[in-house]
Order: sequence, then structure tokens, then C-alpha cells
Amino acid sequence: DCPDVLSVSWDTSSVCNYSCSYCPSMFNDGKHLFPDLKVVDRFFTDLSHISKKKLFFEMKGGEPTLWRQFDDFLALCNEKGWGVGLVTNGTKPLSWWEKHLHLISQVGISMHAERYKFDEMLEKIVYINSHRRCGIMYNFYPPLFEKIKNDVHHLIEKVPSVFIVMTVLSRPDTENEIYHYEPEMKEFIAQINNRVGEKPHYKYPPFPFLDTQTASILDSSNSTSNMDRQDIKLKNQNVWTGWKCNVGLDRIHIATDGSIYRGQCRQDGLIGNIHSGEWNIPSLPATCEKERCFCGAEMLLKKWNPQLVSLIK
Repeated sequence: DCPDVLSVSWDTSSVCNYSCSYCPSMFNDGKHLFPDLKVVDRFFTDLSHISKKKLFFEMKGGEPTLWRQFDDFLALCNEKGWGVGLVTNGTKPLSWWEKHLHLISQVGISMHAERYKFDEMLEKIVYINSHRRCGIMYNFYPPLFEKIKNDVHHLIEKVPSVFIVMTVLSRPDTENEIYHYEPEMKEFIAQINNRVGEKPHYKYPPFPFLDTQTASILDSSNSTSNMDRQDIKLKNQNVWTGWKCNVGLDRIHIATDGSIYRGQCRQDGLIGNIHSGEWNIPSLPATCEKERCFCGAEMLLKKWNPQLVSLIK
């Protein structure tokens, strides 16, 4: 838990230089462009002041590094003391990373086996991981299992300390219908997600959200167990309908059009827009009305069942 930090999940635009077959169109159709830096500065300064919390951005897309003002935004965050966690497809050249990595707290590289050039990606991962905790989110597209398996083993061999998560994918533009994974694939996912890499030699930067991948579950008998969030998906245990959840308190979500929601689940609907200047951040937990929780980060938010007094955090 980081009570003094508000996590901002931000889909910066629907502009992307990839068009993966398994990616929802809302992330690469180009309909929603990047906002102006002045609008962003005003909104987030007000948000930090009203929430009385430090901001930590989980910048996603689209591809956020395509924003013309992205470098200026990094400088702004450095000036304000805000943390930046960047989720990127890693296509920026190595020279860009050498110049800007010191302004980024954490890097999550979204690996797309349909598109990447592995040797180029490996060179950048080696550099990034030597300076920052680098989380590799491998989009596990079942038809590319053999390629993904070979590339992952090669990556671990070259960068033993790298942190890897095999991401279970939902079919694009469906209501969280995941692809079919054969038993061998599920075994591979569990093997990689439960792997403990070599301890890196550097000190972790602030806001270590990328290192949190398991939910700690306290049941009514006061027993605690841990479960990996991808395993929660595969076992269809991501159902908390009727539970209270801190989505909107510890984390908010901003969509590609600037709309603000409690979370990616969009529980309780729209609460504002960064462009209009009209918004209202919740002060009370949400009551989940969703069939399933599909966002990995939001699975890890504090939740409790008012009737059974079960707690997940």
C-alpha cells in the first residue's frame, strides 16, 4: 500500500505505431490524439493539490513516446516531484533512452512478438535494466507460442535479473473473453510468472509498483495466501461483484479522449474530463457491479466483502 500516492492510469492517446491482431482498436485507431501539455499541467497540478497525494503515472497508449511533448512532460514531472512509470513497446532508439531514462521511475516494455525485432529490443532492455527496474510484459498470443517461448528463454539467459510477466490476453473488442491456452501454455505462464530472477545490483527507484504482481488474500479464518494476478485470471477467480474496492481512491483512470473514471473498469461511470476542467474525484470506496475484474493493477487494489469480511489487498 502507498497511501500518500495516487496512481494515475493514463491511456495518453489511441495513436500507435503498431497494429497487433490481438490489440483492441481503441488503442491504435488514431481517433484520439495527445493532449496539449498546458492542459495536462493544469489538471494534474490541481489533482495533486486536491488529493494531497504525490502522483505516479502509469503512462500507456497507444504508444506514449510518440507524443511530441513527451520529453517536456518528463521534465515537468521531474520538476513537480511526480513519478513516471512508462509502458511502451520500446521502439524508441537506444540513444533516446540514454538521454531520458533518468527522468523515468520505472519502465514496462510491452513485448509484441508479431512486431518486434528481438535483437534490437534485447539491446535496449540490457541498457534499461542496468539503470531501472525493467518489467517485461510479454503479450502471450497463443499462435506464437514457440517463438515467444524461445525469445523469453533467450532474454532470461542474457538478462537474468529482468522481471518478466506473461500476460494473458483477452480477445480484442470482447468483454474480457480470454484466448484459449493449452495446458502446456498455462504451465509455461506459471513457470515464468513464478520465476525469481537474480537480484539486480542497483537500488530500486521510488514507487515500485512493477514489483507487485501478487494479491495477498485474507479469508474469514484469518489465513493469508498469495496469488499471482495472471493466475487469478486463468482460474476465473477475478470475480468480486458486490465487494467494496478502493478504485478511485488509490488509483484513477484517464481514457484516450481525456475522460476520467475511477478505474479501467469504469465503475460508477464518468467522473470528469481533463479537457473540460470539470471533474470530481471520489471520497468513498466503490461497490463493484462488474462481472469480472480484468485490469491486473486493479486486481491488486484493496477490496473487501462487507458480508463475509474477506479482505484482498
